[in-house]
Amino acid sequence: MLKELKCEHNHHLTGNINSLRVLKGTLEKVNIIRSRVEGNFMNLADFPHLEELKLGGTAVTGDIRDIGDNNFSALERLGLPKGVYGGIGYELQRISEAPNLVRAVHRLRKQRPELSMILSEWHAKLSEDSPDWYEAPEETPPFYIQFVEAGSRLGYRWYGNLGNVCEMNWLNPEPDRDSSENAKYTEKLLFFERQSRISLYRGFHQPPTEEGNNPSF
Repeated sequence: MLKELKCEHNHHLTGNINSLRVLKGTLEKVNIIRSRVEGNFMNLADFPHLEELKLGGTAVTGDIRDIGDNNFSALERLGLPKGVYGGIGYELQRISEAPNLVRAVHRLRKQRPELSMILSEWHAKLSEDSPDWYEAPEETPPFYIQFVEAGSRLGYRWYGNLGNVCEMNWLNPEPDRDSSENAKYTEKLLFFERQSRISLYRGFHQPPTEEGNNPSF
């Protein structure tokens, strides 16, 4: 009869989430945070009452591109770990992988707008094991990705520390100038442009290579 399962910050906890299938008919919330639990999150895709699924800091794997229209039919809150393609904190092996990754997350957001946490907490980063990774003196290059909203317009950008941000990569058109959303978009756009003007990486839409990393004001 269990409806809610909460196991957080227990590094001794092991097992496979597939074992939760015995609770398929009752589970509504699953919060397994920071443990050694493994498995594929899609093993819970056909749970008819599952409203919340948070698996951050676990060894769970999978691919958000596998989520179909008939999967997770009751889900409202989703937080997947970095071991899942498209999960929170996912580590890219190459900078060039970013557009496809972002499009996958954006596609899920459009298909399932009721899912919270898809944008608010989502981020990704370049793996330190990547051949594209390098260190720069006195700064962290913009090796992290975040979504950015300006009114109804959505985009993403690479960012580092000390306010070092790359230029915006927009995912949808700007709102019509006569629409009610245009004022919100313009105000936020000016804010982003001010950030870009003081960034060492202005003019770059993605991190430059180590050879080309010679940003200057």
